[in-house]
Amino acid sequence: MLHGYQRPEIEWADYFDEHGTLIPYGQRWDGLPQAESYSVT
Repeated sequence: MLHGYQRPEIEWADYFDEHGTLIPYGQRWDGLPQAESYSVT
């Protein structure tokens, strides 16, 4: 157990698509995310 540790406050943010429409959390795409949304190494 860590003594004196305090979890930081979470700052919520709204995200919008390219048309300015609010994106509900987790609802950017229908189904699975597009492969291009992942980074490539």
